[in-house]
Amino acid sequence: MSKEKELILEAKHVTKKFPLTKGKELIANDDVSLKFYKGQTLGIVGESGCGKSTFMRMMVQLEQPTSGEILFKGKDITKMKGEELRKNRRNVQMVFQNPSTSFNPKMKVGDIICEPLMNFGLIKKKEKDAVARKYLEMVELPGDFADRYPHNMSGGQRQRVGIARAIALEPEIIFCDESTSALDVSIQKAILELLVKLQKEKNIAIGFICHDLAMISSIAHQIAVMYMGNIVEILPGEEVARGALHPYTKALLQSVFDLHMDFNKPITPLEGEASMPTGELQGCPFQNRCAFCMEKCQKENEYDQIVLIAKQLQEMFPKICGVDKYQYDINGGDYTIDGRQKWRIAFVLKNEPEEEKNIINYNFHRIEVSLDENNNVYSITVHNENLNNKIGDYPIMTVEEAKNRLLEQQYWTSATYPPNQDNISIRTFKDIQRVERIDSEYFQPQYDELVDRLMKYGCSPLHKLVNIVKSIEPGSDAYLSEGIPFYRVADVSKEGLKEPKIFLDEKKYYSEELAFKKDMILFSKDGSIGIAYKVEEDMKAISSGALLHFVLEDESVLADYLTLVLNSKVVGMQAERDAGGSIIQHWRLEEIEKVLIPVAEEETQRRITEIIKESFLLRSESEALLEKAKKAVELAIETSEEKAIELLKGIMEIGK
Repeated sequence: MSKEKELILEAKHVTKKFPLTKGKELIANDDVSLKFYKGQTLGIVGESGCGKSTFMRMMVQLEQPTSGEILFKGKDITKMKGEELRKNRRNVQMVFQNPSTSFNPKMKVGDIICEPLMNFGLIKKKEKDAVARKYLEMVELPGDFADRYPHNMSGGQRQRVGIARAIALEPEIIFCDESTSALDVSIQKAILELLVKLQKEKNIAIGFICHDLAMISSIAHQIAVMYMGNIVEILPGEEVARGALHPYTKALLQSVFDLHMDFNKPITPLEGEASMPTGELQGCPFQNRCAFCMEKCQKENEYDQIVLIAKQLQEMFPKICGVDKYQYDINGGDYTIDGRQKWRIAFVLKNEPEEEKNIINYNFHRIEVSLDENNNVYSITVHNENLNNKIGDYPIMTVEEAKNRLLEQQYWTSATYPPNQDNISIRTFKDIQRVERIDSEYFQPQYDELVDRLMKYGCSPLHKLVNIVKSIEPGSDAYLSEGIPFYRVADVSKEGLKEPKIFLDEKKYYSEELAFKKDMILFSKDGSIGIAYKVEEDMKAISSGALLHFVLEDESVLADYLTLVLNSKVVGMQAERDAGGSIIQHWRLEEIEKVLIPVAEEETQRRITEIIKESFLLRSESEALLEKAKKAVELAIETSEEKAIELLKGIMEIGK
């Protein structure tokens, strides 16, 4: 049995508010609860202004919390006063971000280190020199540095002095506030190694605040992720990259630079801006920037782990199986295994018959993911209902491991024609000259297979089907709160257009050539590349330079059909092959012009167009019926149920 960890310091429901004008309050920390254990490091990460430093200042009693408790070995230090508080301060010490601002420039290094010891009466004046040298050598500095002044030392040396001063009182816990951020990378590494060494020698707890998720994960036993004063997720340090579930944590991980990262992988930026933490926003503080936001998130300040895992599987599973039409259900429920409470979800994928004949053998799968009380994957089980057999059961793994195993199993059990997984492709020098590319990602055999299939089917390069019009990029200085609507990539999806939040000066920027015309196709070439949307009616609007305008030139191709193809995997794979950019994906115009478009027979195109139009009509009708149903409810509340029933009868007749 593992030895129980000793709890040193605990924050329980700590809140810190600062007064603003007009009676409002800024909530720097909102109901924060964290634990610090002996001999372990807890990292606290988050973007600037999220409340990390405020929290730390309360832990070392430089700030008082508005509410909540801070317990040192079970005793609330927020209630301590006078001599009791002074004596307790030696137990909790701090290493500041910029040690120079915390040092008296007129004091020598030896005096800086020994001053706290003298204040507590722990050493005599004649012992200062020997003690200063002892602690300087402990932080790997020469003993004669005791006679130096801080300004005669480098940044890394001053930071070591700050650590020496903090540990001189033999504290139970030390807090480091961005203590390496101002240092060179090599010096950062040395300081971190020193902290780890001292922690092992003295068995002290460390609270480490920083922005760098990659750095803190290398030394922290646990990592708490903070957003707008709230702790959104707590993870084991070594599992942060694989076990993260919260969308904000995943966004932070996407920003981590790694020499071995996939530079062609698109980066999904966070949309919107963080709200002011004034307490006016109900529910999760990340809701206005979260792609997984649900109705529950607007009411409760907790993310749903089950839903987030299901969303990940939802995004991944169709890609594995090669289908677009699917559905999934989440059946959450409590059950017990080995005396521990667990959660289970069922993810259901159903293939349409016409898709089955192309790629998939089976048409019904069920995936069960079981989580333990720590939100780690306990097991993942894949069932095939058609064959009524269990494909695999894999216990005790992280979410990422489970996803990888699922991927592996599905390729081998459900695909009759898996994509070519070879990573070797032989090319002539002429091939390289022709495409002016030399990167291995471009020459993957799977793209050759795609081109071969398209050529056999019958296709045409995009530039022979449409006239491509480039729009403008006026720059953020031109953005207005009113004027002519200015659509960006974030405002366009496959299903429709969002109301833009940015406008331009009509007189300065508008022209008929750039206006939206009926049956024109908007196509994204930057950021979220390859999104196509057909304009349904003439609009007085302008789009950003990241959106191209496709105007049909070839009458044999219908706009709805072309839009469908542009949004399909056929064009998506060509985008994956061609696009570049390490931070923002970019697809060059000369490459887009060469995109191969499979051209179906006219009758097939017309049938596809009819289905699309019918789909949009049904969607509009359902929205109208929903509005009328809402009106009936309002009538029942405001007037009488009889009038509501009459309205509902009318709705039922329309439905027939």
